[in-house]
Amino acid sequence: MSNLILSVAFMAFSVNTGASSDDIVISSIDLWIQGMNSSEQSTAFTNITCSDGVSGLGQLGPYWHFKNDILAIWQIFKDEVIPGVLNYSCTTHPKNVMNTVIISAYKNTGQMQSRALAGLSFAIYEIHAKRASMSVADYLGGDTSVPVPIYGSSVTRKKTAEQIGSEFVSLHKQWGITAFKLKVAQRMGNNTDVWPNRSQEVVETVRQMVGDNITLMADANGGWTDWATMQPVAQLMADNDYLWLEEPFPWWQYKQLVSVAQLDEWKAMGMELALGEQEYRMEDGWQTMIDAQFVRVIQPDVCYGGGFWNLLQVAQWSLDQQSSFPSVVIPHSPSTSDYRTIYALHFYALKHGPYPNIGQWMEFGCDGGIPTKASHFVFDPPLKFTDSGEIVINQGIGWGYTLKPSNAISHFYHAQI
Repeated sequence: MSNLILSVAFMAFSVNTGASSDDIVISSIDLWIQGMNSSEQSTAFTNITCSDGVSGLGQLGPYWHFKNDILAIWQIFKDEVIPGVLNYSCTTHPKNVMNTVIISAYKNTGQMQSRALAGLSFAIYEIHAKRASMSVADYLGGDTSVPVPIYGSSVTRKKTAEQIGSEFVSLHKQWGITAFKLKVAQRMGNNTDVWPNRSQEVVETVRQMVGDNITLMADANGGWTDWATMQPVAQLMADNDYLWLEEPFPWWQYKQLVSVAQLDEWKAMGMELALGEQEYRMEDGWQTMIDAQFVRVIQPDVCYGGGFWNLLQVAQWSLDQQSSFPSVVIPHSPSTSDYRTIYALHFYALKHGPYPNIGQWMEFGCDGGIPTKASHFVFDPPLKFTDSGEIVINQGIGWGYTLKPSNAISHFYHAQI
């Protein structure tokens, strides 16, 4: 969406409320963690209420491996985000709300701060959409009535090639999913594999099992350090018609990634590089990467990167380059049961509107199969899947879903003006 369209949309909010932007401020903020001392995944949420009574819910960016991570993100939100935005305008552009935190806490930037800011961003967008009695995506010019195709994403390296292939075949037959991603190399493994030749096994065996009509991709999670080590697996992927190779080197090594993208041998393989899951820097990260025109599959994480405004800005930078270097934005979003999935769905709804450069499918974790029970989700109503490999977005105001009550709430914090 152009900056002009965004500006007009947010101007409309100020007019429709019947009050000037100075009259409506963020009046109270609640912050809590769910699942800290239970079998649930630990997740932090914030509920932000404005002085006109409109409120919005936002999930802070989690990282489920370590429970202390969510405590750290909770603390950043409490110490840096809340003091920066309490009593701040509740009708201004979401970017302005986020920037007031970034500026005031400029010595503490980083991905952990971005995860905290994600919760703020999602809550503010829901507030604006609620004032217009619209869903977030529809308010921003998208179309939530169009189902969103998904690709199945296997996030484990513990399964054999045969196990992964069998699961992909089953998911295709049962749900009509036509694209899948698997893992190669060892995560940040310095040129090692989970076991000898595992990458080669999964690349070749899974292709043989699913057939030629399924799209396959692979993610190395920074497993290699040089072209010589990466090349044999990349060539095998090309020989087996894989669409993209994701994050072959540690994510920050852009110069090395550019050098690979410029190799004639890589170009001859006919695959694409996919990057961006870990990136949280905007101008010095995302804009620099996109301007360099070496990656065509752009993958901002729904939460790691700072939230919904950041997703929109990355999509805009990609859109600006389409005439000279076409690319697609396919966010990293393998979650299946929490609000990250909802945020990704609303982002994909913008493909049918201001951002035609959003990719063909939304990432969706598939190692546990497709969740079908209400108990699988932290929100209501549960996700609705079609037999064509799509998710139907619930038609509701704001994000369109309601956080379910939890018996595992801790670290509740309330602040008000």
